[in-house]
Amino acid sequence: MVNVEIPREVKEYEATVAMGLSARQIISVICCLLWAVPVYLGLGQIIGQSTSIYIVLIGAIPIILIGFYKIDGIPMETYLKIVFKFLTEPQKRVYKYIPEEEQLHRELIKELSETDDLLEKYRKKNRLRGENKKCRKKSLIQQ
Repeated sequence: MVNVEIPREVKEYEATVAMGLSARQIISVICCLLWAVPVYLGLGQIIGQSTSIYIVLIGAIPIILIGFYKIDGIPMETYLKIVFKFLTEPQKRVYKYIPEEEQLHRELIKELSETDDLLEKYRKKNRLRGENKKCRKKSLIQQ
């Protein structure tokens, strides 16, 4: 019998390209190797191999995290952009407190203005009707 794992969430599915790694993960491993090998070989002769290993790790860990690690389904570079934006930009506070009485007052004024508009329309219609009746009376009297 063949057992196939089906992810609970469709968004969690990632297609594997080779060796169970996604394209994103393979690219991050290649970038990490392109960073680590030259730095290790170049600095190993100058400052020693043990110190150069620490420098390689400091540079390689972020590259690997970008390829493999996700925080709440968000890729690492997107998460770092959000954190950087949060820390550098001034925070915008858009909430403005309006006392309940003032808010009720505003709603009441809005409703009254709407009813005033309706009353004006109704009065205009009645005026027109009244003028039409007067015209009819005059025409009947003249006949």
